[in-house]
Amino acid sequence: MALGAADLVALSRLLDEVMSLAPAQKEGWFIALGPADKHLEPILRELLIEHTAPGTQGRLSTLPKFEENEEAWTISAGDLVGPYRMLSAIGQGGMGTVWLAERADGAFKRQVALKLPRLRSNAGLAERVAREREIGALLEHPNIARLYDAGIDATGRPYIALEYIQHGKAIDEWCKENGPGITDKLRLFAQVARAVAYAHGRLVVHRDLKPSNILVTPDGQAHLLDFGIAKLLDQAQVDPGGVTQEHGRVFTPHYASPEQIRGEPVTVASDVYSLGILLRELLTGQPPRAASRFMHAPESNAEYGSTAVLPSGQALNRATKRVLQGEINSIVCMALEPDPSRRYATADALAQDIERYLAGDAIRAHPDSLLYRLRKAAFRHRFGFAAGAATLLAVIVGAGVSLIQARRASDEAVRATEAAERANAVKEFVVDVFRINAGDAHDNGKLRELPAELILLRGARLIEAKFDQQPQLQAELFGVVADIFANMGSSVQATEFGRKHLHALIKTGAQADDQAKARILLARALARTGHFAESELEARGALAAAKDSSAVSTSARLTLARVLLLQAKYPECLQQLDQVDVSLGNPGPHVASTRVESAALRAAWLSRRNRFDEAAEHYKRAIDIATITEGELSRTAIDIRLDFTEELARRRRGEDAKSQLALALKAMRVLNGPGDIRAALAEARAAVVLGETYEIPLDEARRVVRRARETIVDPGGLPPSIGALFDLYLGQVTVWSGRIREGADLLTRARVNLGALSNDPWLQLNLASALGYTSRYLGNYREAVSRDREALELAKLVYGPADPETAWYYAELAAGLSEQGRYGEAREILENAPKIEPFRGVPAYAEFGQHTFLIALARIRLQEGDPSGALELLPKVEMLGPYRFTDYRSVQGQALCELGRSLAGLALLEAHLSDVAEQWYEYDPDIARVRGVAGLCALKAGKRKRAMELADLAHEAFVNEPKVADYFRRPSELLDRALQSRRITSARS
Repeated sequence: MALGAADLVALSRLLDEVMSLAPAQKEGWFIALGPADKHLEPILRELLIEHTAPGTQGRLSTLPKFEENEEAWTISAGDLVGPYRMLSAIGQGGMGTVWLAERADGAFKRQVALKLPRLRSNAGLAERVAREREIGALLEHPNIARLYDAGIDATGRPYIALEYIQHGKAIDEWCKENGPGITDKLRLFAQVARAVAYAHGRLVVHRDLKPSNILVTPDGQAHLLDFGIAKLLDQAQVDPGGVTQEHGRVFTPHYASPEQIRGEPVTVASDVYSLGILLRELLTGQPPRAASRFMHAPESNAEYGSTAVLPSGQALNRATKRVLQGEINSIVCMALEPDPSRRYATADALAQDIERYLAGDAIRAHPDSLLYRLRKAAFRHRFGFAAGAATLLAVIVGAGVSLIQARRASDEAVRATEAAERANAVKEFVVDVFRINAGDAHDNGKLRELPAELILLRGARLIEAKFDQQPQLQAELFGVVADIFANMGSSVQATEFGRKHLHALIKTGAQADDQAKARILLARALARTGHFAESELEARGALAAAKDSSAVSTSARLTLARVLLLQAKYPECLQQLDQVDVSLGNPGPHVASTRVESAALRAAWLSRRNRFDEAAEHYKRAIDIATITEGELSRTAIDIRLDFTEELARRRRGEDAKSQLALALKAMRVLNGPGDIRAALAEARAAVVLGETYEIPLDEARRVVRRARETIVDPGGLPPSIGALFDLYLGQVTVWSGRIREGADLLTRARVNLGALSNDPWLQLNLASALGYTSRYLGNYREAVSRDREALELAKLVYGPADPETAWYYAELAAGLSEQGRYGEAREILENAPKIEPFRGVPAYAEFGQHTFLIALARIRLQEGDPSGALELLPKVEMLGPYRFTDYRSVQGQALCELGRSLAGLALLEAHLSDVAEQWYEYDPDIARVRGVAGLCALKAGKRKRAMELADLAHEAFVNEPKVADYFRRPSELLDRALQSRRITSARS
């Protein structure tokens, strides 16, 4: 039989397909060959026999050659193909071979998988290789094998250098060997779907998704291979009849979509269908049906019916069937809709539905109903405060019933009738919640208007009494409530119910893993409220209890690492993180989330060790993995972005900080609505850090905090501790800007209402520092020094004794002492401090800490009456911007004035006043003090009119802030006397 060029291309494709199949699948594949390819079956069978029996003389010896020199395809270890040296063969198919290779020219040192397609004589080859390079530039994703290089060597052989996935196994084989449960399989599949979605977002379709193209490494990470046959979507309609069409039908029939088999244009929907086939295979352990012999007419094939082959129908055991029924069946069937318009619109939408299922949320593929929505609504609203009765109903009924159903699905011993009774008990409990203090319609209306957190708290306190005779249900509900409070950010309540949850589990003799998980939840809540010793104890208890469960023990170890970090136990923290990294070598789909948390904690550890240049890469990596595995609205990524925002601000990278903050806030408000309490608190806290580091003006920081609080629905109904946080944040930026009385009132109220949150060292530090700052301005130096000492000790804990940030707190304490005339004590504080480390990762601010000390010492010398000594210190300080070292100009200017260089000194003092006017309140006491100093200098320089102007401005400030300390008033008083003396002298003359 004569073979044309199209037959040769088809033969190459078909031989590649059949050689990739297991021996038991090959006969079914031949039966399923479509009419267009059926005439090639005899040749294919002969080629297959010849391939399995090398040396046989047959078709391979008589077929037209793909290239003139067939010896060019005889590859051995050590041979060169382009710049690559062959090491060993790792794969072979009808279209070519794959070798493990290394770069021979020294351009880079890495092993690659070198793909050698046997298509040299094809007219479209150069175009395909160029397209490979385009795709490689587009796809940079941890779950997609990188395409490093592509080209044609001197002999005309094409090559494609791909990332070598060491120890990777096809996803179906990996699942058979490791035996993950349904939940773990779904998490693993979500990695794949997210990677495909990423490629789709860059206009690349895979076209041949199948198990052999997805390798899973021992750490449970999926890696997609072979985007080489993909096509850029924007070229889909501009190449009819050309090379794209010629190679456009490279697919595996078992996993191909109906439109692919019909030869229609391929879109992202085709990949969604292939993902559906793959998902069903992973969940059931059953390979897809052999494609029909009528594969060009899929409407007659049951395989393409959306409900004909349900995962639950293919499952081999009853327990798996039960788990797959309902929502999972719906997800798979929606992906396998024969009509592309009825499938998931994107791979991202498919991934989102799987993640919703895993999170207990409502999925889009499931038939809608009121009961279904109510069950799932809890997880949509668990972060919001401002919902009323419907939210509470969803939170308690939904969370409780869903938890019960999940337990029933995984525990065959629990009968459906018993679960129904427990669900009814939960519903009755909710009714009781709404009867509390609801004697009439008016009261009940008020109850509905309460923030959901308060309603939940009222109801949660009934659990102990209501379910006293049902300890297992009681324990479960305590856990649900504790988890919801933790997600709301209500750490005090999360701690309370976390303790109840753990004690109830211990009382009922729950399994060790369940107790370990409860200890982890409690340890994290305790850490957020600053109870570090107890938190560490619970984390260690969880680690001991979870010794038989790698996933739970890893979570416990990460929790322990977190609390050790918060206690500045850096060597022990690093030891735990290193052990977590070792555990990542063990297989398990939980690895992705572990990698995220581990990377984020290591970033925080590096930041605490003043190694931000290294920390930044870990922050970025953690965010990337979180968004890839969980989507752009990943709650994990949100938390990491917020931490990264603060670190960026403290390293004076304000624009980067604002960018991370904006992404986090946008995601939080998309997830939880514009009135989300956590988003408002995060925005307010970030404004404090950005204002403190002068990355935004202090007045802008005040506006941001006020606006954030106003975004909350019914802020008057907030719990006192939450209101206290806003008072603290607003109080800080208010006193920093010079509004002393207003800020003092806010800080006092915050101190009274913070409650258990005041155990948080970061909050303690901010409150102590702000109160010390305020007390100094008001002349209450005993209180100021006490607060400043407290702040310094906290800063040593939060940042470290020699961290550049801690230098600021040494300087504040010294300032409070020197303003009282206690110069010796002030100098001692600075001179006995440890040598402050350079600010790493921030070149412009490298010597920030030492410069802070030098300016503080120069101020002390000036106050002691030694202006020359002050000037000796100042040349060693570099100006780092107009705001951060504002004292530099004021100290230098005053020293020059006192040494008789009045014009030069006045110029510096005026420059200082001009700078701070853009940042501080016009009646700031320190501005008033410097105006007095500048006025005295102006008099010495013969500028009496300017001196009078400055005196008037200073007086105006003291009218608005009448209770400030004498230290700030004294220069103005001296100026008044000097001006009065000049008036008297002038009048006499």
